[in-house]
Amino acid sequence: MVRIVGGGGRRPRSRSWTCAVLHFIASHTAIAMSAKDDAFGHIEVRCAGQPIDRLWMTTVTLTNDTGKDFEALPVRIYTQDDTLLFGERTELTGTTFKIGQSPEMMKKLELTPGTPPTPEQQHIFAHQRDYVVPVLNRGESAKWFLLTTVKPVPEGQTPIQGPSVWCDLLKAGVKLRYRIVGPQVLGVPTKVAVGIGLVATILAYAVSIAFDAPSWVAALPSAIVGFLAPIIGAYVYKAARLVLPMLVH
Repeated sequence: MVRIVGGGGRRPRSRSWTCAVLHFIASHTAIAMSAKDDAFGHIEVRCAGQPIDRLWMTTVTLTNDTGKDFEALPVRIYTQDDTLLFGERTELTGTTFKIGQSPEMMKKLELTPGTPPTPEQQHIFAHQRDYVVPVLNRGESAKWFLLTTVKPVPEGQTPIQGPSVWCDLLKAGVKLRYRIVGPQVLGVPTKVAVGIGLVATILAYAVSIAFDAPSWVAALPSAIVGFLAPIIGAYVYKAARLVLPMLVH
């Protein structure tokens, strides 16, 4: 940060360089699988008449954990070449509204009545979807539920474990990062929640000592706070994420 002094005064620090950071996660659940069993019968999963090995439900969640509200966010869901997209369902958490595709995307996939999709349209539909999230308020999420599958690999090659689906966003002042999902407490990484909770435990003990409380009295609130440390830490973390950006800006 640079402060420029001139003209008899001090110019306020510019924050135009700061970017809000949104996060997304992608999870995959197998919901149907083809299987061959000569004794008890075969199970075959098909899409558009073509057999597929496994059908997945992929959930992409875009979360606004900043202290800002956003409008008209252009979001792209796309896949690697080994993953195919099928049907979709969208939602804005806490509302009854859906997330519509962008006008450009709708134009690309527009079909003339009685005319099948062109190869280019089929490729776009299978690997890319563009949307416009109308509003994403702080603390809320946008979700996409997509049916996906993975192309079979040639015999002898290592099978692909699951779909590869990603999210992208292009808007001034906003960045998008992938969040690795690990152990969590109320949606907060466990390590972060426990660390903040331990600090709260120490503070509770220090406050008790400051008031000249007997050792057993000082230990009691500390024990309670320590027992609930991960939960307390998670709530403190969430509150700080919402309050600090508002104080800064």
